[in-house]
Amino acid sequence: MLLEYERLAVAACKLIHLLTTPNDVSRWRVKKILKVEQKLRKRNHTSCLLW
Repeated sequence: MLLEYERLAVAACKLIHLLTTPNDVSRWRVKKILKVEQKLRKRNHTSCLLW
């Protein structure tokens, strides 16, 4: 079950990356993603979206 979740997370992050334009990115959204990542820990997929 966890492996399936990880695969879905990778696919979802790739899709978000492809669909996101520079106009969609704002400081508060990045901060929100970082907060979520800190709570979940070891979610490198979301980190990659920020680079």
